[in-house]
Amino acid sequence: MRRRLILAVVVAAALAASVLALALSEGSSIKRSLVYEAGGAIWRANVDGSRPVRLASGTNPQISPDGRLVASTRVSPASGIFVIPAGGGKAEVIKGLAAGNPNLVWAPNSRLLAVGADDGLHVVDVRSGAQKFIAKASIAYSSVFSPDSRSLVYELPERNGSSDLHVVNLESDKTRRLTRLGDATLAVWGPKEIAFSSNGEIWLIEGNGKQLRQLGQGLIVGASYGAPAGLSADGKLLLAVAPIHQTSMGPTLPDGFKAIAVPSGKVRFSGAKGDLLLRLSRDGQVALASNCVYTFFGNRLSSGGVATIPLDGGRPRMLVRGACAASWNR
Repeated sequence: MRRRLILAVVVAAALAASVLALALSEGSSIKRSLVYEAGGAIWRANVDGSRPVRLASGTNPQISPDGRLVASTRVSPASGIFVIPAGGGKAEVIKGLAAGNPNLVWAPNSRLLAVGADDGLHVVDVRSGAQKFIAKASIAYSSVFSPDSRSLVYELPERNGSSDLHVVNLESDKTRRLTRLGDATLAVWGPKEIAFSSNGEIWLIEGNGKQLRQLGQGLIVGASYGAPAGLSADGKLLLAVAPIHQTSMGPTLPDGFKAIAVPSGKVRFSGAKGDLLLRLSRDGQVALASNCVYTFFGNRLSSGGVATIPLDGGRPRMLVRGACAASWNR
C-alpha cells in the first residue's frame, strides 16, 4: 500500500510538471501581456488592456518574464498558490505552500518562482516541481533574483529587531550576508547593482558585496522618495515609491513615486499623489501603476484602475478600470 501511495504521488507530480512543460512549449506565441485581478478572477490582456481573457479565479497575479505562465493565489473554492498557462488552461497548485497572501516573484529565466509565505521564503522550480526552503523568517517578502537567475537576495530579520540583506546561491545553496547596516530592506537587483532602503535612504551595492554607496552621494531620500521599487534594464533609472501616509478619514494613501537618475540622484519624473507603482517597463520609459485606497490594515476600499504612466511627462493612460493588482512583462 505504501509503495502504491508513493507511486501515485510521483505520478501526480509528473503529470503536473508535464502540464506546465506543455504550457512552456506552446506558450511561445504570447509575448507581451498584462494580467490583473478584477471581480475575484485573473484576466490576461494585451499590454494596452485590450482583448481581456478570463483565466481563473484568484488574486495577486504575476506573469512570468517570458509571458507564458501566471502565478497567483486563491482562497476559495480551493486555497493555494497556483500557476496557469497565460494562454489559458488548467491551473496547477504548488504543493505544500500555504495560500494566505504570499509575495510572488519570478526569476528572469521564468522557471523559478520565489514565494514569501508566512513560514518563510521558498523557491519553486515550476517545471520540475522541486522546492527549496531558503529562510525561516517573519519577513521574507523583500526578495528578488539576480539577472542571471542564479542567486536570490532577501531580507532577514535578526532577534534584536534589526534586519539586513542576505544572498543565496541557488546552485550551491551557499548563503552570505550582504549588508551590516541593521535596517536594510526592499532590495531591487539591477544589471550591475542592488538598490535597497536603509535608515530612510536609498543605497546601492554590487552583488558581491562591494562598492556600497548612497544614491546621489548623500542625498536623503526617506522623506521624499521612500524606497526603491524598480531599476531599468540598463540600470540608469531607478523608481522609488514614496511613503504611504494615513489620512484623517482613516484610509492610507501612497504619495506616488519618483523616477531618479542613477548615480546622480536627480529626479527626472514625479508621479501624482495616489499613484501606486506596480511595474516598470524593461526600457525604463513607462510605469504600470494603479490608484487605490486602502484601510490602515491593508483592506481595499476602492480602486481607480490600472494605468500606464510615461516617465517623459506624457499623459497617463487608463488600461483597466476597477483593478488594483496587476503585472506585465512589457
